[in-house]
Amino acid sequence: MLVGAASYLAENRRFSGDAVLVFQPAEEGRGGADAMMRDGLFDRFPVDAIYAMHNWPAMQPGTIGIIAAP
Repeated sequence: MLVGAASYLAENRRFSGDAVLVFQPAEEGRGGADAMMRDGLFDRFPVDAIYAMHNWPAMQPGTIGIIAAP
């Protein structure tokens, strides 16, 4: 999905500013996030906000769950 969003944004530059798209390795066990933070991800690519998406197979089809938290 993120590759699709990147392709769309690259082809349709109807926004001001920058979009930083982050792929996180080993996201299930937090190992990837920890490594990315140690590597200085947000020092190298500062952002004002982050929006994340994760699939949740237990949710009923057609529903969306939202959590406003880190």
